[in-house]
Amino acid sequence: MKTSRNLFGLLIVVALLASCGGSASSSEASENGEIVRGGTLTIARSFDTVSLDPMGSTDNGSIFARVQIFDTLVRADPDTSPNVGAGLAEKWSVSSDGLIWTFNLREAKFSNGEPLTAEDVKFSLDRFMDPDINANLGILAAGMESVEIIDPKTIEIKLSHPIGAFLENLSVFPASIVSKKFVELEGADHWNKPLGTGPFMVKEWVSGSHLILEKNPNYWESGKPYLDEVRFDFVADDNARLLRIKGGQADIVEGVPWNQIISLNGSSGFKIQEDLIGRMEFVALNHDVGSLSEVGVRQALNYAVDKEAINQSVYGGAGEVANSMIAKAKYHDDSVPSYAFDLEKAKSLMAKSSTPNGFKLSLIYPSGSEPHKQLATILQDQWSKIGVTLTIEEVDQGSLWSDRFTTRKFEAAIPLTSFTADVSVPDELATIFFDDDPKNAQAGIYTGWKIPKDLIENTKKAAFTSDEKVRQEIWPKVQAQAMAEAPWVMLYFLPSVHAVSNKVHGFKVLKEAWWDLEDVWVKS
Repeated sequence: MKTSRNLFGLLIVVALLASCGGSASSSEASENGEIVRGGTLTIARSFDTVSLDPMGSTDNGSIFARVQIFDTLVRADPDTSPNVGAGLAEKWSVSSDGLIWTFNLREAKFSNGEPLTAEDVKFSLDRFMDPDINANLGILAAGMESVEIIDPKTIEIKLSHPIGAFLENLSVFPASIVSKKFVELEGADHWNKPLGTGPFMVKEWVSGSHLILEKNPNYWESGKPYLDEVRFDFVADDNARLLRIKGGQADIVEGVPWNQIISLNGSSGFKIQEDLIGRMEFVALNHDVGSLSEVGVRQALNYAVDKEAINQSVYGGAGEVANSMIAKAKYHDDSVPSYAFDLEKAKSLMAKSSTPNGFKLSLIYPSGSEPHKQLATILQDQWSKIGVTLTIEEVDQGSLWSDRFTTRKFEAAIPLTSFTADVSVPDELATIFFDDDPKNAQAGIYTGWKIPKDLIENTKKAAFTSDEKVRQEIWPKVQAQAMAEAPWVMLYFLPSVHAVSNKVHGFKVLKEAWWDLEDVWVKS
């Protein structure tokens, strides 16, 4: 986020009204012409949708679909400061001590026409706060004590301590507002065709094949969405996805291969769109395997990778060599050193380890991802120079994440074709990766890392305060501490890259990596 949010000493009332209206602004109309309503947008995705339950899998195939179906109290908004704008709450206020937040709900309906109530909001946020239900990202609700209904259109949230990214946390998908009545009535079956207040609703879902969303006729933003339908086709292979847009079977292709970006620029019928997002490329390491629990060994693996050369050969120079163990965000310190290629230092660190002659290691990566196949092959060669014998295995993306990675049935892994942050501040990934709170199922991002106590303490100091000076001081320390630990092999900060048909207008990628498809329209 971009501005100070020191809440102490005064009552701050934030009243951010979401944009309404069914016609284009003058600037939008002049740039793109008159908006055309209706039609279907087809997106060829690299990710299958695993779960539509906001508390389900944290893969991008699921997340990017959920955000089209559900709303949150507040939502990511690049045009506000901080970058959180009104969602189902049209305004809110906070007490002078930063512990009591009051949210005023707008008039909104679920996709079946039933009105949104304060009971739905309380029910949803109680789920968000329950670590047994919000098993994957319960850490985002840390510090939330209670949710109370003040009246049918007002709720109050009490915190045990200030939370610097509280609004950002409420904008993340586990805090989606769901229908209390129908979740309780239908149980697990509800998530096959859930009710939401978002711009779209589920029409058809065939796991492993496609997901079709249709316009929510009861959406609260007047005149939106512009489209009648959005179709996600799940196509794991990079080149097969590109053939879809070249042949007119897709309007947008997700995950354009890096080494084809330059050659595809200037293509007939579509353009290449790059967007800066909170995306990180890394290799996770299981610390229970061999000598990977040793800092020196992990540092050696980092130093032994020629990141600059790989960036050019695999990523077409689009990557930025990372100097943080999480995605680049606000408070990032450019002066923290990255792990530059230093083979002699890597060999020296290995010589001092419990495995001076090296060890065997297996790496799994998403099948169909040509860049990750190239990366794995290069790592196989480069790590051999420090005695690490690497075997590589392609695994279906869904199985890799759900069956292998999150269950820690791996030695080394590239867990997803695209790993992104959900907010533009470091709080989310840092508290997930660097805090061993019992509510945090993803502590150490499934590596088994024994997180140093001082890193945990500094993460909490930075996250659990609204004092902007403290956050500016502590977050860079957290960045440096985590880099020194080298819990995984951190490689690059990367943009998102899509191929977008010239027929598509209004398509944008938020810094949080997902899309506002309610603003998209298609004109032949």
